[in-house]
Amino acid sequence: MSILRVYSSTNELLAAGPSAAANTAAVNLTCPHCGRMGSFSPVNNVNDAGYARTYSSVNTTDNRTINSNQAASYSLGVRTCPNTQCNGLVAVIMGDEGRGKILRRSFPPELINFRTDNIPPNLVASMKEAIASHSVEAYRASALMVRRTLELLCELKQATGNNLKERLANLSQHAILPHALLEAADHLRLMGNDAAHIEAKSYDDIDREHSEIAIEVAREILKAVYQHDDLVARLNKLKRPAPPPNPLPT
Repeated sequence: MSILRVYSSTNELLAAGPSAAANTAAVNLTCPHCGRMGSFSPVNNVNDAGYARTYSSVNTTDNRTINSNQAASYSLGVRTCPNTQCNGLVAVIMGDEGRGKILRRSFPPELINFRTDNIPPNLVASMKEAIASHSVEAYRASALMVRRTLELLCELKQATGNNLKERLANLSQHAILPHALLEAADHLRLMGNDAAHIEAKSYDDIDREHSEIAIEVAREILKAVYQHDDLVARLNKLKRPAPPPNPLPT
């Protein structure tokens, strides 16, 4: 038997009663300001606000409610980035999910890491919008911006084809793209089969995982096109000079 918590409200900030001061604790997360991972400490002398959320326990086998009007402990607080060059503030929601307080949400939200060096600004802007949309659970908007990024990439590199998959395959003159990656990417609904557009219904089932994988695929393609050559050039600078030829015997 599997038990699922069904909350009376999907809004995690909606309390089931008055709030009170709660204990604070450090939180591990990636800073949305500087992009570094760290242990975020509470702001000095600022307590978390504790509150309860009501939920029912439901048996997922037969969708039968076992217990109702149960209370889960939540808290809202402020943490600060441990990077002294950042010191960014992040609001966090902690929730009791049966195994102690865990991080439920953070604001600003954590972002998928994305290296922007050597990538044209218009492609960077599209990818950042895709990542920002993913971070606030706007997954269909995120997928749309990933597709826009890939279409724009093909346009910049003058890669032609009857559909996006063919155009990406024709990027091979600019970068080595693994065939397996392109074949697997064809399963992404956002790729579409039409040369000009993608049908709206193709976005209906896009969820967090689909959005995240789409961003990963686009990131790898951009890396292959714009960043691998730079890495090779940097590695070549580390080459040891060739030893002088041995003198001829006299």
